[in-house]
Amino acid sequence: RITEALRHELKTYGVKATSVDPGDFATNINENRRVSKASRGESIYKKEIDRVEAMVNAEVSHASDPKEVGILIDKIIQTSHPKVSYQAGKPLQKLSLLVKRLLPETIFE
Repeated sequence: RITEALRHELKTYGVKATSVDPGDFATNINENRRVSKASRGESIYKKEIDRVEAMVNAEVSHASDPKEVGILIDKIIQTSHPKVSYQAGKPLQKLSLLVKRLLPETIFE
């Protein structure tokens, strides 16, 4: 949505905006994540934070090579008419983006 607005506003200046929706890629995201010390102690959120952190660790450990995103971005830069958005990742992750567009947003809350 913000990309569509940018495309419209910048078109006059010859600037072409696009977005890339990456799936899971093998990066060091978990090593660089910062979680407040307060949430690690007696926080009511501790169990949920631990669950999400474990889930992200598992997904990243089976993720695709981040070079795929670089290759896609290079392809986008080389094209004279880029699409509004691109998806990068495994087929199921790309499919989930389509499903999110088709179903009511509240289903994914």
